[in-house]
Amino acid sequence: MPDIPGSEVYVNGRWLARPDASVSVFDRGFLFGDGIYEVVTAYARQPFLIDAHLSRLEYSLDQIKLANPFSRRQWRELIEEAAARQDFADQKIYLQISRGSALRAHRFPDRADPSVVLFVDPFIVPDAAQLAAGMKTITLDDFRWQRGDIKATSLLAAVLASQLAAEAAADEAIWIRNGEVCEGASSNLLAVIDGRLCSPAPSSNLLRGVTLDYMIEIAEADGLQVDRRVIKAAELQTAQEVMLTSAAREIAAVTSIDGRQVGEGRPGAMHGRLHRLYRGKTDELTAAVS
Repeated sequence: MPDIPGSEVYVNGRWLARPDASVSVFDRGFLFGDGIYEVVTAYARQPFLIDAHLSRLEYSLDQIKLANPFSRRQWRELIEEAAARQDFADQKIYLQISRGSALRAHRFPDRADPSVVLFVDPFIVPDAAQLAAGMKTITLDDFRWQRGDIKATSLLAAVLASQLAAEAAADEAIWIRNGEVCEGASSNLLAVIDGRLCSPAPSSNLLRGVTLDYMIEIAEADGLQVDRRVIKAAELQTAQEVMLTSAAREIAAVTSIDGRQVGEGRPGAMHGRLHRLYRGKTDELTAAVS
């Protein structure tokens, strides 16, 4: 296990040095991927959009019939404590909750205590050079299960998609299902099509992106209209701009899809506008504690 100096991990009530953090080999999260996760970014140790992330965590737990081990207040306190304990200021805070350890059987165990793990990685805020470079992407037929709305720890499909993208010298894969655009392997999607800002309509096939929803919220507050609708895969070929959003990426411009240039092959005006709006909000957060 590679260490990150100054990083402590929470495992079932204990704070441990990163190399010492572990769970049982009989944990259902390890055996079956029977669990959910969430990731919260923190700027200057201040968690961002924490209530929206906790709402999605609660939704995912409900969908897999796993009782929430903590109240909303307890989660908030734990996340804030985790942010304060790290030696680095900008952070990605990962929460993982599994159904716990039990004899190996597919059905739910009669008794098992959920495993709760929280760890923190440094968050490198994208700089001007990264923003200008944009992202290269590929498209893939969606071979995931049909509950993409659950932020489950069973991420093998996303792992395979990310590897296929890497082998194609790309940064991300975009899922296509029945000729319709879904989302990225680890991101949500926005596009400018015929001059209008669009995003795939919410469904059980897609993860409800906290960063995407917030991006749409601040875009609409700035006078933009966002269409949540079915986007056909063919529309990506003529889109003026395509963007990917996530807590870790914030908002990134896509410059190519399957080797074809998107727009002018560089981040466009809409990306610049949305990025300024988003960074304006995160800068307010960091300024409040400086």
